[in-house]
Amino acid sequence: MRVQIFEQFMGGHYTNYIQHLLPALIELKKDNLIDDIIVTITSEHLKSEYFENQLRSYSQWVKFEPCLEYVNASLGLDPRLMIKRPKAFVSSLQNRAKIANNLISSVYRFKPDYLISTTADTQSSLGWAINSFLGLRTLPKNTYAVGIFHYGYSGAANTLVDRIKDFGYGLTWKYSPWARLFVVNPLVYEHIKFLDKVSSLSQRIALAPDPVPSSVEIDKKIARNLLKIPENGRYVGFIGGMDHRVAIPEILEAFSDATSNPTDRLLLAGKMLPEYREIIEENFESLLDEGRLILMDRYLSTEELNLGYCALDIVATIYYKKNNLSANLLKSVISQRPVIVNNFGYTGMMVKRFNNGWACNVLEHKDCVSTFQKGLEECLNYKPNSQTARLIQFHHADNYAGTILMDLHDMVASSRTQQLKTWDWVNDEHIGNDGGI
Repeated sequence: MRVQIFEQFMGGHYTNYIQHLLPALIELKKDNLIDDIIVTITSEHLKSEYFENQLRSYSQWVKFEPCLEYVNASLGLDPRLMIKRPKAFVSSLQNRAKIANNLISSVYRFKPDYLISTTADTQSSLGWAINSFLGLRTLPKNTYAVGIFHYGYSGAANTLVDRIKDFGYGLTWKYSPWARLFVVNPLVYEHIKFLDKVSSLSQRIALAPDPVPSSVEIDKKIARNLLKIPENGRYVGFIGGMDHRVAIPEILEAFSDATSNPTDRLLLAGKMLPEYREIIEENFESLLDEGRLILMDRYLSTEELNLGYCALDIVATIYYKKNNLSANLLKSVISQRPVIVNNFGYTGMMVKRFNNGWACNVLEHKDCVSTFQKGLEECLNYKPNSQTARLIQFHHADNYAGTILMDLHDMVASSRTQQLKTWDWVNDEHIGNDGGI
């Protein structure tokens, strides 16, 4: 029995998803239930700090094959690009075709019995869907293929562009070579199961946990001291990379107008877009001068990320229109910190369902201000509930690996199978609510 993991990209969840599968696979190899574990990656990934820090220690048991051709990560297929930037649209199509070719070439080279694509969105295409619809095989007959999907809509396709994308996602899922499709967004999972209860897609699809390692609990004041920031006061903030998806201008404006208390502070820690830094220098310099805005505009180590969450009283995981899962929100849950989020998509659902913070309309300034005020007033009394405790167990790295490998365990008759924590179990009190299953 040969197992192949395919991943085109590196860093973030790309490397994490590989890392948290390997210990469970290695145990199966030690039991002589599988013969080979092959991880196909790019040479850039093999030479990266991500590989060095997260994967190299498994080299005794795992064959890392840097056989994949590098592909630019520009993969967006917004239909509007066909008119506004046709070259960019064509380039994205070409990049996706290269990734699909990389997958097919590697599969025919290594001939795995069990294939796991940790980011299946990047190679699943309408071309594959057409092949499947016509009865043509994309992958070898004897390869059992499992794909993990990170994107998709869940009934939140409000615009024409969203509807076109949603239609495309649906086709690539339904007519695809994956024997098992794992989605990581519970809204997508619930939407498909609710609307399509008896179809072949409904039978093939399952929800995969996003693996969030347990955080090291550090006293709030100790964490602040280690970060060399003031120890007293109430802290709200964002931890992690601050790109165009994160509503940093709105967070700054809401915090500035919500409180004038000299010991209420906003911590923004992580690499920040230059345009966000310019906004701060132009409009919020007074917050910096007063010491109420603290910037750590750089890449953070794993230890610093953990310290950042431990230092905060509230995590402002506020994104613009974002349907997809938020790993930062899950890190907040693991760190037992309440959140302020945009009342949309995944983040809005999480706050509504698990009562782990406060939601606002990111485009309504007054709503954001009042939400920040309420959060600051109530944050010190926040206590995780039984539902968030279940959520933490669901997203444990071992539960992630067990879920992704559940079909493999059945195929090899492994005695290492575990009682998996499912999304139904997490939502035991909520089944039937929110258009759920």
